[in-house]
Amino acid sequence: MPDRLYRGLYASRTTEAVRERPSAVEAIVSEAAARNAALGVTGLLLVHDDWFVQALEGPRRAVSDLLQAIGRDRRHAEMELIGFQPIDQRMFADWTMAQARYDPHLASLVLAVQDRDRFDPKRLEPVVVLMLLAEAARQRREAA
Repeated sequence: MPDRLYRGLYASRTTEAVRERPSAVEAIVSEAAARNAALGVTGLLLVHDDWFVQALEGPRRAVSDLLQAIGRDRRHAEMELIGFQPIDQRMFADWTMAQARYDPHLASLVLAVQDRDRFDPKRLEPVVVLMLLAEAARQRREAA
């Protein structure tokens, strides 16, 4: 019987090492795509200002282990788990890891539910974070 699928959502702050090196995010995505392929994990990483917001989907143990590794990664700070639950199907099955950028459309969605001008994913409900990532994925698919 195959492992049950899980989705983990988290937000973290980028560190100075990431902010000072423009290619750091691309390196993170490239490393994650290779690692995730071997683990049967898919996902999407949204980057905005000094925030990472990510969804990871796959077998429970793989997703849990990856979330723990991300929490120890020096490129991430103040990591907070937003959600971790079983799922029936993947939302981000198209990519072992894809990167999305925060754009004016996504900003308008956040402003509709967040009472602050500055993006703060830790203040959003898990369902709103998932909706935001799902919309970023939809935009990415349409752009391809």
